[in-house]
Amino acid sequence: MNKNSILAFIILFKISYTSAQQNDRDKTEIFIDSLIQLKLKTFEVPGISIGIIKDNKVWYAKSFGVQSLHTQKPLTNKSVFHMASVSKPFAATAIMKLVEDGKLKLSDKLIQYLPTFSMKSEQYKDITLQHILTHTSGIPDVEDYNWKSPEYDDLAALRYVKTFQDQKLEFIPGKEHEYSNAAYNLLAAVVQNVTKKTFEDYMQQTFFNKMELQNTSFSKLDVNSNLATDPHVEAAHFNIDKANIYPYNRIHAPSSTLHSNVDDMLLWAQLYLNKGNFKNQQLFSKNTYKQLTQTVIPFENNRGMCLGWFTSMVNNKKMFRHSGGDEGYSTFFGFLPEENFAITIMANSDTIITEYIAAVIIQKMYNNKNLNYKTPISFALRKVILEKDIETFKEEYHKLQKNASNVYAFGKGYLDGLGYDLLDNFYYEKAVGIFKFNLELQPEVAGFYDSVGDGYLAWNKPQKALLWFKKANEKDPKKKMSLKKIKQLENNR
Repeated sequence: MNKNSILAFIILFKISYTSAQQNDRDKTEIFIDSLIQLKLKTFEVPGISIGIIKDNKVWYAKSFGVQSLHTQKPLTNKSVFHMASVSKPFAATAIMKLVEDGKLKLSDKLIQYLPTFSMKSEQYKDITLQHILTHTSGIPDVEDYNWKSPEYDDLAALRYVKTFQDQKLEFIPGKEHEYSNAAYNLLAAVVQNVTKKTFEDYMQQTFFNKMELQNTSFSKLDVNSNLATDPHVEAAHFNIDKANIYPYNRIHAPSSTLHSNVDDMLLWAQLYLNKGNFKNQQLFSKNTYKQLTQTVIPFENNRGMCLGWFTSMVNNKKMFRHSGGDEGYSTFFGFLPEENFAITIMANSDTIITEYIAAVIIQKMYNNKNLNYKTPISFALRKVILEKDIETFKEEYHKLQKNASNVYAFGKGYLDGLGYDLLDNFYYEKAVGIFKFNLELQPEVAGFYDSVGDGYLAWNKPQKALLWFKKANEKDPKKKMSLKKIKQLENNR
């Protein structure tokens, strides 16, 4: 074969290879487009934005649906979402940047920076910054976010520090792992006391401004109203509508209040895929990156907890990830450094779990597997129970279970959740019907007897409620909640 023939062969091979790659990419894009369109419909989600980096380049970035059902304004890649708990790795990055700068140590006690912090349990003095970043502090989680009465001023974080004095630790710091938004919230005051800047300003000046993240902020007040999405929830009669509240309160900034969009989150992904370097700016060192992504607490099934990040494995390669969910929003961000891959998904509804969509896409892209994110049967049939009777609901349930189990999920807790949703909407008789049907399907679960009791109690039928709480207790004598309800009802006779 002469030189010209060899050259022609090489060129032809490159063209064929490139063409095959493009064909694979086109097929994957069509798959993702179809997947998102389907989930918009089946989960009744107003809008979903998704971005993917592959080989360290933006590979996919699209938005579907609307910013709000009220305005019907089309969703774009600039549209801004409340990112919920995706905030936490950002907060961890801030703390580790301060460690890098010599202003903090992970082993430092929390009270060294927050002298006004105290709890009833004496061991609160042993809580370290690492305990907070790894959810091992023992600080109880938030019970009420006070979304209805948010704080906005610069002293909010410092006031929050003083609200723990009547609380007890859940466990001795460092001895167990229990997710705590409340613990993360304290990091805002740590940053403020150390830097003399608010947490929001520190994040803006240290990272967001330098990266030109024009629509990213921990402050709701910074969000461009033309780009802001609305949160959507199940409202009256199970209809999807704009939420009555917006999930923002400045005291929860490190755990929950990041606002961003697909374009900006993909830039943040590049920062992590390049180990702290962004466009020739080393915003945090490679050693800091290594510390942030080192597993501190191993879990089962090759999962673990790093500093702010959870980990799992994809084809024996470590993925760093965090999901988020608050009133009216569901979000996800994850990256595979060995593949130079990252994905972010955000939805302006809490009826869907964006992390599951990410899993489907990742398995399709890397293993050509078609995972099935099924629609919970409770969501699919929720309006049947409103419009029909329990017998019709049962018939529909069994029909779908027999003929469409590949489309709908029939998990243990779905009907129980539907029952409580009915209680929240004051459909007491229908709720009790659902609870009892769930027991027909799963008579071995003590907690479902307790649910029937809850239904009757909400329905103002205390004697029937007492009967079912006792049945729950007979099924599982160690069930403390049922015992507590029994005592309360017997004392009220």
